[in-house]
Amino acid sequence: MSTVEDYLDDLDDIDLSDYGLDEDLDIDWSDLSTSTSSASEPTSTVSDWIDDASDGTTSSSSSSSTSLGALGSDYSVQGTSSSCASEVAFKTTGPRVDLAFDVIFLVAFIAIAVFTVLRLLKMKKSSAGAGSSFAKWLLFPVSIFLAILYLFIDTLTLILTECVIMRYDKYQQAATATAWFNSISIFLLMIAVLLPICLDLQRSGSSSGDAKAHKFATLTLYVHSAWLGLTGLFLLVSLAVYSHIQDSLYRTGDTIDIDLVRSARNLSMTYYVFLFLAALLGVANMGFALVKKESLRRGKLPLLIPTLALSTLTLTLVLMGGFADTNYGDAFRSWEYFERSGDAQVFLSRLFYAVAFVAALLVAAEDLGRDDAAAYPASGPVQVLPMTGSAPSPVVHGPVKV
Repeated sequence: MSTVEDYLDDLDDIDLSDYGLDEDLDIDWSDLSTSTSSASEPTSTVSDWIDDASDGTTSSSSSSSTSLGALGSDYSVQGTSSSCASEVAFKTTGPRVDLAFDVIFLVAFIAIAVFTVLRLLKMKKSSAGAGSSFAKWLLFPVSIFLAILYLFIDTLTLILTECVIMRYDKYQQAATATAWFNSISIFLLMIAVLLPICLDLQRSGSSSGDAKAHKFATLTLYVHSAWLGLTGLFLLVSLAVYSHIQDSLYRTGDTIDIDLVRSARNLSMTYYVFLFLAALLGVANMGFALVKKESLRRGKLPLLIPTLALSTLTLTLVLMGGFADTNYGDAFRSWEYFERSGDAQVFLSRLFYAVAFVAALLVAAEDLGRDDAAAYPASGPVQVLPMTGSAPSPVVHGPVKV
């Protein structure tokens, strides 16, 4: 079975004079082999850009530091079609899998959104709707809305690109928006878990005069808020730098310093590490509450709380591990590996987001208020008579005979 290299070697035996060309024309067919190999992998990662820059394949016109332009491409000359080019659309496995995942999870997230609205309306009419209103009436709806928006845009742009209706640079510009929507939706869910839900769990079953429970809830508030604030800062900065790089590569064509690309990669990795550690904080906090609070070991909570803890931890682990594997792993692995790994990361991250979201919503819907009534007997109505003399008045039930 012949290879591309064998075919290119045969080209050296061609008599160029038969084609009206100079026999002294020196053509290095190995260069063609290299370019053909790279062209078979049109999508590059940050690691690819950095590796190319380290080999000197990019240049800077006015600075000694290595820089990147718009990948040497002018997307304005790329042809498009006014209608779907069915002869080329979704002819390979990768886009088909992407479309299947998009459609499945888009339908699932819409169903979760409907369930969220119904659950929130039910909570509004019940005592569980009191307190933690910020999480129950803002964080959950906004998070699932952004997740649906992310999937809708991703599905639409995938179809338009495969049908050759949308240029590749426009697809990448849309990918910038979906990166914002997806990341913020996950971060909002983490806020809902670490602040209102963890605080409600710590206050559950405690009387208003329980100083120890109050101090631990206050500590939870301060520690979780500080950690989420730092994590959110890394998220915003990394998204801003990523957006600038995407804009330069696929719209303006501005030159980018390779150090900025490295910084963007490191910032994103730092964010995923902090997000994973935030999930660990939540797992420890919920586990402590489940062990110490007897009121949380009744009903559905013994199942819902571990499900919420494990799903949020797994979600952040998939995001952190997947990003590290893609951007810091061996860059010479096969293209099939990167495609399958990316598909697995997308599927698992969306799956565990959905599980964590539903579990968080159900936990938030439970009545986790303070159990002040536990200090009093529940045997029936109590009548307290006025004090007479120095002896305390007895507590009696029913009429009193004099």
